[in-house]
Amino acid sequence: MSEPAASRRGLDRQHWFLLAVLGVASFFDGYDAGLLAIILPQIKREFLLSNAQATTMLAVIFFGAIPALFLSRRADVVGRRKILFLSIVGYTIFTGATALSPNVWVFATFQIIARFFILVEAAVAHVMVAEELPARSRGFGFGFLAMLVGLGTGTAAGMNILFDAFSLDWRWLYVVGLPLLVVVTILRRALPESKRFESAKSDGRLAKWSLILRPPHRHWLILVAAVAFSAALIQQPVEFAVTFLEEDRGLGTSLTSLLLLVAGLPTLILMPIGGALSDRIGRRAVGATTAGLAVVCGTLFYTVDAGVAVLTITLGFTMAGFAVAQPTISAYNAELFPTSLRSQAGAWTTMARSVGQVASFVLAIPLLALTDSLSTTTLVLLIGPVVMIVLIVAFFPDTHGRELEDTSGEDMSITTVATVHQAPAHGTSHDGHHPGRDGSAVSGAETLGGTGNHSE
Repeated sequence: MSEPAASRRGLDRQHWFLLAVLGVASFFDGYDAGLLAIILPQIKREFLLSNAQATTMLAVIFFGAIPALFLSRRADVVGRRKILFLSIVGYTIFTGATALSPNVWVFATFQIIARFFILVEAAVAHVMVAEELPARSRGFGFGFLAMLVGLGTGTAAGMNILFDAFSLDWRWLYVVGLPLLVVVTILRRALPESKRFESAKSDGRLAKWSLILRPPHRHWLILVAAVAFSAALIQQPVEFAVTFLEEDRGLGTSLTSLLLLVAGLPTLILMPIGGALSDRIGRRAVGATTAGLAVVCGTLFYTVDAGVAVLTITLGFTMAGFAVAQPTISAYNAELFPTSLRSQAGAWTTMARSVGQVASFVLAIPLLALTDSLSTTTLVLLIGPVVMIVLIVAFFPDTHGRELEDTSGEDMSITTVATVHQAPAHGTSHDGHHPGRDGSAVSGAETLGGTGNHSE
């Protein structure tokens, strides 16, 4: 990237170092998460699983990751940096251990633990990007991490082509991520703690975890959790995309992986561009538009049988749409909550997303039993992203280009409990502010008193 462009975003060498470290971790997040879908046909063959049984296995894997909430939340107590490195070490070890799986139960167990740590790492990484990058570059930062996740998934597809050509067992694909431990060891001492967390800790602004369940934070928590849950209902079709191409469209393993690579290449470029665009014109506009495009193209991918070219194009637009929308919308997890609750907000959102992913598999099991059709199942589950789009357009503010202290009502966040219980009878207003529907600041009195559009 040219120096003028970097300068316009306000990014210095320390910011780029942070993005590089978190980017490496995000790359292997994408590699491991994508690998499960890519090798699912091989897993089914080796362990003799039907589509319904494979769906059940995936439901168990995703359900087992829900406790990530409790470790992610600790980042608001002990710091982002410690939890980040613990999660990286954890998912690297258990991803490597997956290669030793003798049966489907051990495979699922190792993947449960690996995914647990992946979710923790992703939640904390996004918090660090939000807290350390300039306001006008947060969306770009989220898009940059998403790009590295996509690059990891693409690498998994490329490695699968290579391994298939040499008839190597799928287990070796899980060994590839082990060198990440060496990178972590080298970089561990060089990555600083979040300045906002250190400031909150030194000023005594670290709050009790239960504060997030009280107004005004409860309102935003319910909304971001609902968005995460709705978006995650598409998880079963995502995991079965490779299986669909091989079993329903008759493509070979190598051709399928090549199709994924070609379809995914534009996505890698569009994710940081989409993030930067959301910094300029708003999260809602970019997130809702790209998610809508993904829903339309995802429907075409699973229903139109018109050859490899059409499959590649529709899959490419589907991947690009969801890939740009996800980090753009996820920005709200950091921007609507104060420093003392930011990691916990991400943790709750991660849990809601995991529950949504499990619900996707649970709903898919009877749908597959009734229809024996991945296409029909997908059409039903696409209702989830549609609901997500409606929620984003109807209820969320535009937070782009504003400091976190402004978008989250940081000044009032720690005094909320005392104010709720000790407010004078005549209703004296609070000093803090919280974002309104249009992105403007709303006073604390309006937020707690119910005069705003998100009354309790």
